[in-house]
Amino acid sequence: MGVVVHRGQTERLVRLLDLLDAEIATRRARYAAGNLGSLAHQRAGSGTHDPYLLIAVDRWDSFTDADPRAELTPRLARLLTDGSEVGLVVMVTGDERFGASAALAQRMRAVLALRVSDPTAALVPGLGPRNLSATSVPGRAVWSPSLQEVQIPLLSPRDDAPAQNTAVAAIAERARARSAGAAARTAPVRIDALPDALTLAEAGMLPTQGTGPILCVGGNTLVAHRWDVGGPDRVVQVLGRPPASHDVAAMVATQVLASGGAVWWRGSGSPPGATEVAPSASLAETVSGCRPTDLLVLTSLDGLAPDALSTLVGDGPAMLIVSLLGALPGQALQAVTGRIRTHVVLAPTSRLELSADLAGALEPGFRLDGPPGRALLLRDRQPAVVQIPVA
Repeated sequence: MGVVVHRGQTERLVRLLDLLDAEIATRRARYAAGNLGSLAHQRAGSGTHDPYLLIAVDRWDSFTDADPRAELTPRLARLLTDGSEVGLVVMVTGDERFGASAALAQRMRAVLALRVSDPTAALVPGLGPRNLSATSVPGRAVWSPSLQEVQIPLLSPRDDAPAQNTAVAAIAERARARSAGAAARTAPVRIDALPDALTLAEAGMLPTQGTGPILCVGGNTLVAHRWDVGGPDRVVQVLGRPPASHDVAAMVATQVLASGGAVWWRGSGSPPGATEVAPSASLAETVSGCRPTDLLVLTSLDGLAPDALSTLVGDGPAMLIVSLLGALPGQALQAVTGRIRTHVVLAPTSRLELSADLAGALEPGFRLDGPPGRALLLRDRQPAVVQIPVA
């Protein structure tokens, strides 16, 4: 892996923790199948060995301050113990308040204490004022629990912070150059930052997943998620609030029109080129003779017969249904709910606003905020935070 997550990139941190949780589960299962208790047992034998994984958290207090609801801090603290047997090593830095976190202090196996500003006020696990210094030379530290005095090698002859930072940057650049031509199976894992905004043209320049119009962009390696309107995934639901939810539908419809497809639009917000469908019109008659790659957009289901949508699934055009977040579904929507594999839920939203079926795919207390266009993509009940491009 080779990931740097900055403060404030909460969504990206969640993806990193998910990745690490999955890796821990995978290694445990593999070791159990081979009657191995830990990575140490695996490395004692012959054959392929798993690498160690290092998590470096720069300033624990800064991390906890950025987690006001205390949702991520327990997950990271749990990795200190849950991942140790499978090769996960956690290194955390902090100031004199380091020992104020009981959850962290109890999990620390060793502490390296550099000079502190006030030894009498410091809270360092396993060390007291007599063990700490405010005047030691750069790189001098005390190692707990042995209480040995040690010297940390400097990265450059100069001991000031700018010189050390320059040396770290040079090491990082060499590592980046070394991995630039690496094969996919050996290249560092990426967790790309999700853009706060992007245009449809910019999304079109990204690697693609699927065919058809672009729905959103996302993934640890950023890709454009497309909807194959002519494929088996015939119905997509967008849950949100207008006008943002209507803008998503218009963005998809514009792409279908540009590719030569036909678009019928029932409700408000239709883009140029779409055929507007009157509320009193029969949907089956309106789309008669359609092609599989054509699209029916429904921003209003008012007045539809209970079977109006179910009769079109399979034989009619692809359908994009726009629903008000938190509203109860009508009979027409309930009739096709089981056929909807893809849901796009626009932020801001929470688990409480979703149906029981969708909420069951999310963690208790789940909430999604973010810039305009931030959304939750649920495909076959597998959640991923994504960004909707602007047409």
